[in-house]
Amino acid sequence: MFLGFLILFFGILPATTLVGGLLRARRGGTRVTASANGIRIQEQSAWKAGPEKLITAPKILDIDFSPSRSVVSSTRHGAGDEPLDPRTERVLMALSRLVPGGGITIKTQRGLITFGQGLGDDEIRYLHSIVRRALIGSA
Repeated sequence: MFLGFLILFFGILPATTLVGGLLRARRGGTRVTASANGIRIQEQSAWKAGPEKLITAPKILDIDFSPSRSVVSSTRHGAGDEPLDPRTERVLMALSRLVPGGGITIKTQRGLITFGQGLGDDEIRYLHSIVRRALIGSA
């Protein structure tokens, strides 16, 4: 019994913690550095960092974000003059909570660059405001 406790406490539990940490780290993340000079974006995983994208401020045309709630509003506008059924609208609102946000899109002269996909609506709005303020130079 005592040996089983030691194996569980000092073997299995730390191993599951280690595996969980590696899986979370494998998903990686994105490092975004914004300043008045521009934006640097670098994707990171558990074992390596991806190439760094540098977008200078003069090349940035606009910064836009698309929260998951925009799905409901676009559906309302897509229905035309006919109002949505209240039950349909409730279902759409419930489903929009399950859909991750579209992230932040930087529109440049060369194309679109997106980051922050999967964040919640509040997080996307906050990140958008921080990046815009940094580019303006008031951050």
